[in-house]
Amino acid sequence: PDRTFGPAIESYLARRDFEEIGQMLFSHGVDSIGLVPLDRWRSVLARAKRKGEFIGVDERAYPRDFAAFARYHTELRRRIAVALPPPPLLTLDDVDRFVAQTDEHYEVVWE
Repeated sequence: PDRTFGPAIESYLARRDFEEIGQMLFSHGVDSIGLVPLDRWRSVLARAKRKGEFIGVDERAYPRDFAAFARYHTELRRRIAVALPPPPLLTLDDVDRFVAQTDEHYEVVWE
């Protein structure tokens, strides 16, 4: 099998179910070694139960689709109609609690 994606994304996708998958591709401009072909990206979209689609991507131009970066924002807002309210702002006490609870996991110094 084509392992271009690597085992991490394959494992991630195999352990989860998605109703919808929206995907933007990073178009870096060249047909380079390791470039993931569109058919492989489509295989990610095919894992969606209901709908899988590219967002802001001109498939004919990939990997030279530099306008994808400009189209993504507009298309994402158009395709995702439900906007959740932003989460509440964190207080300094929230940050202090987080750092105290996770200080052994991260090399963070909070003074």
